[in-house]
Amino acid sequence: MRPQTNLIFQIAIMVAALSLLAPHAGAWTLQNLEVSKVKPTGCTPPTIAGTFSPTDSYIYEYFVVQGMKKGDQVSIRWITPSSGYYPQSWGGVTAAGNYCFIGWYLTTAQFSPYPGGWWLEVYVNNQYQGHTPFTVIQPQTVLTQSPSQFNMSTGDSKTLTTNLNTSSTYQPAFSSSFLSNPNSNCQTALSFSPGAGSGSVNTTVKAGPSGCSGVFRVSSKVGSTTSSGNTQVVVPPQILVQMLYGEAHGQVAIGDNVSQLAIGVATRNRFAQPGSFSGVTTYQAAITSKQFAGISTITYGPSPDINNAAGVFTSTDGVSVGDAACFFSPNSSGWTSIQAALNSKTLTIPSVTYDPLCYGTSRQFVVKKSVGNNANGSGAPAFIFERKRATTEPAVIQIP
Repeated sequence: MRPQTNLIFQIAIMVAALSLLAPHAGAWTLQNLEVSKVKPTGCTPPTIAGTFSPTDSYIYEYFVVQGMKKGDQVSIRWITPSSGYYPQSWGGVTAAGNYCFIGWYLTTAQFSPYPGGWWLEVYVNNQYQGHTPFTVIQPQTVLTQSPSQFNMSTGDSKTLTTNLNTSSTYQPAFSSSFLSNPNSNCQTALSFSPGAGSGSVNTTVKAGPSGCSGVFRVSSKVGSTTSSGNTQVVVPPQILVQMLYGEAHGQVAIGDNVSQLAIGVATRNRFAQPGSFSGVTTYQAAITSKQFAGISTITYGPSPDINNAAGVFTSTDGVSVGDAACFFSPNSSGWTSIQAALNSKTLTIPSVTYDPLCYGTSRQFVVKKSVGNNANGSGAPAFIFERKRATTEPAVIQIP
């Protein structure tokens, strides 16, 4: 590509010489031959560079020829590693003297396809004067994928995006490593339907069999290049998603994630209390219609339910309900009775509607302050929790 300006400056005094090879003929002396990432201006030598990468925009030349005569013509050749070359030249000088030559360059499109050792050769009147070597490095192939984590149900289709920093067309291959499947009676598997293209490529991810669960680490590969990062995929048991959706999707105010997480944690707490809940160890065994009134039949993972279910499933929810393993939604009058018992610190449990009566007379109501009010406008919290207590403990306590 011919630049907009090809400049020749006549100079009277030369800077320190950098002769690389003796000139072909005694009439001319080549000095300060160099290549640079910096565009030279005037006859001030730019910073020398010896290595270039595809992230560099240009490779600039700079050199001085002493002893020029009127009409002498200077040309250069950018010699590729395969011995091909890009020729460039200046017009003949109009007067005898010493000249610096700037204005020519290579673009990324010209040099990046040819990694390896290059030469820049200088000619005066087609007679070789000298050269300087430089290197264009092979671009490192980098494969990335996103997002770094997502949650899905066995009824969902999710998208993984890979990005390869070359212009080549590719189709990624995927591998998934099983990490865990806590408190579930069946393990799911991931399947991938990769697209093909250059740059960013989308791949569809599904999980099955239906209702099962698991936590996986997914990586991608193109040829010998493996993705620089992984994606964690969490598939919670569908019964947990259905319970959270049925019990709390419409019951809590919009934006109140604590309530949904809290009832999930209460359900998980049953696994540590085998004497009170028949020794259940899986969500499939714990969440039944006899124990929970609001189990939905949804087969997908709506938001925020799928994310809350994933948090509970992997114990990354960050929510405590004080070892409570039961919950219920009081009505307005029941909430009034609970408040009165909380304030009085009575040991007598109040009789309220919808109390599941977990633990019998040894039960304790737990008011969690961060749980929002019921969306029905009753003024009562969306949920009250229930745990086992000693006979000397108050009937109602409050936690953050």
